Amino acid sequence: MRRDVTDQTQPGPDGGGTEADENRAGQGFTLATVAVVEEGGNLAAQVVHLKVSIEADDPADVAASLEVLGLSGDQVENLVARAVADGLGSRSEPRVEPVEIRAEGSGDERRWRIALGESGVVGDVPHMVVRTSSAAEVADRVLGLVTYRQLYRSAPARLHGGAVAREDGSTALVLGVSGAGKSTLTAHLVALGHELLTDEQVAVHPAQGVVAGFTRPMASKEGGTAYLPEPLGSELADATGTTLVPVSRLGGRHRLTGRPALVVLVGRDADATPGVEVLGPVQAAQALMDNNLDLVANPVDALSAFGWLVTTVPVVRVRYRTSAEGAQAVAELLAEPPSAPAGDWWVWPDTVSDTPSEGSSYPGDTAEATGTSGKRFEAAPGAYALGLDGGALILNAGTEQVLAVNETGAGLWASLPTDEWPDVDAVREFESTLRQAGLLAPRP
Repeated sequence: MRRDVTDQTQPGPDGGGTEADENRAGQGFTLATVAVVEEGGNLAAQVVHLKVSIEADDPADVAASLEVLGLSGDQVENLVARAVADGLGSRSEPRVEPVEIRAEGSGDERRWRIALGESGVVGDVPHMVVRTSSAAEVADRVLGLVTYRQLYRSAPARLHGGAVAREDGSTALVLGVSGAGKSTLTAHLVALGHELLTDEQVAVHPAQGVVAGFTRPMASKEGGTAYLPEPLGSELADATGTTLVPVSRLGGRHRLTGRPALVVLVGRDADATPGVEVLGPVQAAQALMDNNLDLVANPVDALSAFGWLVTTVPVVRVRYRTSAEGAQAVAELLAEPPSAPAGDWWVWPDTVSDTPSEGSSYPGDTAEATGTSGKRFEAAPGAYALGLDGGALILNAGTEQVLAVNETGAGLWASLPTDEWPDVDAVREFESTLRQAGLLAPRP
């Protein structure tokens, strides 16, 4: 069982209460949210009305759990106005997104089918079926699909993580594996006065130089609610399942976009010695790839976004003992970020940046070899690479395996297709590693 924590009154799109208050028996109501869309290379704020229909014998519990997803009319108006002040455009007409929820069965065996859009298609996910007796769990799954749909529409790349911004728009991304404490740290940052872009999925827009979120409540997993900022932590200490918390309960507000100034890798450990480690470009890009949501579906766009991000913004690993301690450390770093790394980057097979840096050509003993292997190599289908100062990351999109190579390996890879690789032990070992990873194929 999980709980949705809402304000005692949750106003709807017109600021006067959701239509759910009047229509639960009729199984239909509308919730207002705000997303970011791209139009001709420009970003715009888009009001999205979630038109919910529930087919069930007792729709009231599900309808009540879903109310936390909506914003009031005043919240929508204020958010769009601030987005326009930040340089975004504004879509004049709201977009209507049907959300269809249908119950089958009863009790613990009840199944809920959730579909978004008139076609019921969200990217490559036509619908979701949830087996649960908990109306709150249904709301959580709806939130996940809605978030995915809004960010999937226009973002070149998305990261699994949170993002908060200072009033001036400088933004920290918070990344980490599931259960690492991203949402808890993000909640503490909001409680310190930062604005919430998202606690779940971050859209990266390199062409516009910003990251974006979607107006959603924060989701605190079971076991993490006790560590939320007080007084919520004490209030929800015994909550089970995932708890949805409106940003207003943390004293904060939403923001649609921000200028990335810092990427934080979560390092919570009760026994840790607090500290900050600044990562190099290759290690930083590896961390982004570990937290990606689009690497296989859109590898060139995702790698391009990650190349831009790690050569523009410092990526740091922050070690802390408590979320409050970690939030204070991140707030100080965001106020005065470390120096951003410098250097070129390139994506293979489609170069979208400057030409590879000098470090991408192979130096040292391999360049002094007098002969070549005479073998004709080319990249295997589904192979992609991101080159940076210090090396490269090579992706097998079929297996989702990522291979990190040094400058010499990056230079060899960038020379493909070729029959000119030096005939030396180090290169032969590199060739074998690529073959084992399914990244290299012989040329006919």
